[in-house]
Amino acid sequence: MREVRFGKFSRRQLTAGIIANWFPAERHEVLLRCQWITPDADAQQPYRIGEESRLVPSDDSLKDFARINFATQLRYRYEVASMSDLYVVYSRGGLGAIDNPTKGVSRFVAESTSLRDADRLLIKLSYRL
Repeated sequence: MREVRFGKFSRRQLTAGIIANWFPAERHEVLLRCQWITPDADAQQPYRIGEESRLVPSDDSLKDFARINFATQLRYRYEVASMSDLYVVYSRGGLGAIDNPTKGVSRFVAESTSLRDADRLLIKLSYRL
């Protein structure tokens, strides 16, 4: 059976994003959206589950951690008729651990574009009568 431990952390987080819209012709829209989230957590106090399922402080070791989450979406929208649209959406995202948080945020952003945990293609027709 796996042991469950808990901890209290002090967290800092950097969030950045880019959104670009392009309207190449009437009834056409292309949207590009990218987002980065980088939480950095410093360990403060480890806990275990004690009597009556309450958390009690422990002397276990607790590690600091940092992550980077990257998501991008490319969306094409065509207005078929009034209030009726065809969407073609490609989205991709990933989550990665940061081994050396002292490297600098700009380096993490550059490395994050290679993260690839999910690739999706969606086609949707929204038609209103």
